[in-house]
Amino acid sequence: MRLAARILIGLAAAAGAGAAQSPCPAAFDEIDALLAQIVDDYALSGCSLRLIQGGETIHARSLGVYTGAEVVPAGAATGWITATVAMVLVDQRLLHPDDTTADWLGWTGEKGTITLRQLLSHTSGLPGGDAPCPRNPDATLAECVESIYTLPLAAAPGTAFHPGSHAFQVAARMCEVAAGQPFVELYEQLVRRPLQLADTRYATATNPQAGDGAVTTAHDYARFCEMLLGGGAFRGVRVLSQQSVAEMLTDQTRGALPVVPPTCPGAFRGYGLGNWVLAVDDADRTVESTCPSEQGLIPWLDRRRGLVGIFVAETPADVCPPLVEVQARVRNILDRRRAGDTNCDGRVDFDDIDALILALADPAGYAAAYPGCDARNADCDCSGRIEFEDIDAFLTRLGA
Repeated sequence: MRLAARILIGLAAAAGAGAAQSPCPAAFDEIDALLAQIVDDYALSGCSLRLIQGGETIHARSLGVYTGAEVVPAGAATGWITATVAMVLVDQRLLHPDDTTADWLGWTGEKGTITLRQLLSHTSGLPGGDAPCPRNPDATLAECVESIYTLPLAAAPGTAFHPGSHAFQVAARMCEVAAGQPFVELYEQLVRRPLQLADTRYATATNPQAGDGAVTTAHDYARFCEMLLGGGAFRGVRVLSQQSVAEMLTDQTRGALPVVPPTCPGAFRGYGLGNWVLAVDDADRTVESTCPSEQGLIPWLDRRRGLVGIFVAETPADVCPPLVEVQARVRNILDRRRAGDTNCDGRVDFDDIDALILALADPAGYAAAYPGCDARNADCDCSGRIEFEDIDAFLTRLGA
């Protein structure tokens, strides 16, 4: 067959094999259409989506007035950053996840048994909901935490899941006492500077809203998520140990039932340290995580696919329901639409040659032989057509 001969001749020019490939840009057209629908349905003035895989942006789309560079409230996604500061101190052996409020804050009785782990996983027993003291710019973090100490417990520590801002204020204060530095200074030193988060900061220096008061940009928060996806390191700079990242992304609720059912992550699969568990594998290891904000920032990690996703709505809105659909379609695209991966094993290698020949020469035969694959994977030059010109593009991808 002349087609096979042409491919075999070109193999000599391929420098290697096994390169993972992303979809062609056109594969994300359906995602862009969904974003436009979200903007219309929720009357948003703008939104932005970035998908990053292997350190490279594989798709970026902004609509309306939002470009992705503007500073926006991080909302509940602040908690993921606060938990990171705490876990850096754990790496430095200044704190331990099971240290208690009695150890560092002098709390007594049942409240003194609350651990850092419980504070960062909303299982401390402290009441959920919005706390008034973090909104007071004239107070200090110590004063705010003293007022939280006077509140009655909503449940015994470790027995119930109460999302809210009280617990993260207390966790931030434990960090301050353990390290002997203001929490905001710890954030600057341990997270912001290493990751070069130019526009991510807490609302106030003396009384940071540790659970929901930071501001950020899509660009900054993507760098933060890439660090987590990279096992605690980003572009050669290590922020966290791999063990601490694994701890953060693992369900820490330990059977505590959710008092407030999560509406965005979908089925409750647990809550780690500052983030929701979206999905686990057969070994019960977290493979997808998120930390959605009611103010429009929705980041997620997909460890199976090596993906960071960042969605930002310029207008605060609960866009979680349609974003679940966006995430599902992104998974489908990445699983089925890799240019050159014609046998759908997740890689572009010599094993794709027979499938590529079949897709080019006999589309019906290809569909029968590879029922789980998308024939558009044979569109190696991303022209929107499956044709002989895709052979040279396949060889280029094979040697990438």
